[in-house]
Amino acid sequence: MSGWEIFWDVIPYVTLTIVVVGIWWRYRYDKFGW
Repeated sequence: MSGWEIFWDVIPYVTLTIVVVGIWWRYRYDKFGW
């Protein structure tokens, strides 16, 4: 397996993690801002 294939296997999980953490962070620290 090439590094490029590993990259494309990992990228969706990394993106999903960033989105989930971002939403959780906003909810925790900016609850009344949205």
